Amino acid sequence: MVLQGRTREQIRVAVGYNLGAIYVSSTSSAGGDATSVVDNTLRGGDDVFNGKWIVSVEGSNDGEITRVNDYVQSGTDMTVSPAFSATVPNSMSYEMWDVRYPPANIHEFINQAIIEATGRVYDPEEDLSLHGDNRTTRFDIPTEFNMLNAVAYRDYVKADLLTESDAEWTSAASTITQAVDTEFKKHGGASIKFTVPDGFSGAQELAHDDFSALDISEMTHIEYWIRCSIATTSGQLEIRLGEGSTQRELLAVPALAADTWTFIRTALTNFENNTAIDEVRIVYTSDIGACTIWADYFRAINDDHATYTTLPKHYWRIDKENRDLVLTGMAVQEIGHSLLRLRGGGIPVLLEADATATEIPDDYVIARATALALASVAGKNGPDAQQLQNDRDWWTAFAEQKRANLPFLENVREIS
Repeated sequence: MVLQGRTREQIRVAVGYNLGAIYVSSTSSAGGDATSVVDNTLRGGDDVFNGKWIVSVEGSNDGEITRVNDYVQSGTDMTVSPAFSATVPNSMSYEMWDVRYPPANIHEFINQAIIEATGRVYDPEEDLSLHGDNRTTRFDIPTEFNMLNAVAYRDYVKADLLTESDAEWTSAASTITQAVDTEFKKHGGASIKFTVPDGFSGAQELAHDDFSALDISEMTHIEYWIRCSIATTSGQLEIRLGEGSTQRELLAVPALAADTWTFIRTALTNFENNTAIDEVRIVYTSDIGACTIWADYFRAINDDHATYTTLPKHYWRIDKENRDLVLTGMAVQEIGHSLLRLRGGGIPVLLEADATATEIPDDYVIARATALALASVAGKNGPDAQQLQNDRDWWTAFAEQKRANLPFLENVREIS
């Protein structure tokens, strides 16, 4: 789906021009105070702009909306209320809106259009944070998703194995004890377990594992499993890749939940120097107290050489109450020890600031907001009452056409 991604300000202006509601888009020609907008391009007699809306679109007053209380032609000076939060400077860009179309209402109509489209269109999302282990059937669905429509697994990736972690490493600190753990593991026959005592100071290597030098300069990511008996924050543990004593990559371990295996996938950055990597190190950067750390199955992979197989629809379901992805036994068997790829979408963001861009097709948002604005004034007495009703009906039909053109989403399974 191609999105224009216009901002709220751009959408508001488009709606304003559809309505014929923007009287002028100009700039101030002099500085003054917070209640005075001087513009020497304005024409007309005294009080001609009284009641019109002013929207500042730059500087300290960006996005603020106020209204003209008084206009004096001799000084082309508009007195506004409420006051802007800061003094109006020279050359402040602003919009002037017709009395019957308050810009704040236009913002509400824009958001109403987005809300009405939710369920028919979503902000596309993709996630690669979950990984199969040949036995887990339930996975927490990442928070950015409000629906899923495809679950796939990586059936091939170009990879270099760094260490399987099923044998003891070389300890760097005498107070650290390690063991091969055949019970807590994620791949193969075992993992490596490190027991860290209380008071072990930060910025120290726990241990490292050496292997024959590998040229991983074409690889894009390192992947591995890690677990800690206590919760950690990002960067309290690090993985470092070395060439002998020379450090080539320093990779912060993301935050870990206590006693939970976490699959980590981190982008490499030092490609040109990763031609002879022969060591993986785990570094303890700060004193987090006594804990036990497990690590398993370190690989360097090339994400550009990955292929995926989509699971059949009947191989997975969503437990809405717990926000879980639930796999069947056949799915677990087919996935094995493979990376999962989730595709779906999130609820489109509402536009609460002028710089925020829409996440759904903006031609629909503009058309629907225009129709809603016209509906808010149609039916009121006035010389153009019939024309307003005709315009409302035309834009309503046009917005429905744009809504009908929104892409049809297949296999949508709502999460919340």
